[in-house]
Amino acid sequence: MAGHAKTGDSFDGENKGPAFMISYARPSRVRPSAPDNPVLKLLDDLNQELGHLVTGYPEAPPGGFDQNMPLGADWKRRLAFMLAYSHVLIPLVSPPFLDSTWCGKEWFVFSEREVKVRPPLKEGDSAILPVIWVPVREDRMHPAVRRLQYDTLNMPPSYSREGLLALSRRSNTDDDYGIAVNCIAQRVSELLMHATVAPGRPVNLDTAPNAFNKRVRPTWEGVQFWHLEGDQDGPGRK
Repeated sequence: MAGHAKTGDSFDGENKGPAFMISYARPSRVRPSAPDNPVLKLLDDLNQELGHLVTGYPEAPPGGFDQNMPLGADWKRRLAFMLAYSHVLIPLVSPPFLDSTWCGKEWFVFSEREVKVRPPLKEGDSAILPVIWVPVREDRMHPAVRRLQYDTLNMPPSYSREGLLALSRRSNTDDDYGIAVNCIAQRVSELLMHATVAPGRPVNLDTAPNAFNKRVRPTWEGVQFWHLEGDQDGPGRK
């Protein structure tokens, strides 16, 4: 069973949970394993940045998403494990993301885990870090996403105007992408060092509610959990 991230000056390298998990809507016409996949690029770049920012990070399991799973893996159980034990969730917000039932399920399950922080973090700080992947009109933004800060003064103006996906495709002479990734990594490192995110029980996502469903308020009613050997923790509900 995964342990907690310790509050302190370095990340707990013995923690079995991933440092972060990327949640995204998979494009139907893009091969997820393609070498030029921008999500894979972001995954690698964040891990590189965090290796410089967090003591002990190289010993931690790499943060990531479902393409890290080996052939033959039970991907639903692996995904449930990542949602239950990852320290940070990084949703790549776009119109397809907000329309995705699966992304809404991931958001709900992770958001129900309790977050305890110490200074310099503030009470109520979230371990969900929304990223503007593709700009979304304000009236299309779901309240669950809108309530969390997804832009800062440290981000280049092009980030909110164009989104991180567009910045990732620019020439290497334009460093706006690198600045934005560094800002995201800085915040992830703060959460790794100064927050403890309570572990949950791996959820059968087929039974989980969609946080983005505007007609039905998501609850735990009817949600089923995967049983893991030695797992005695209940869901980390707020």
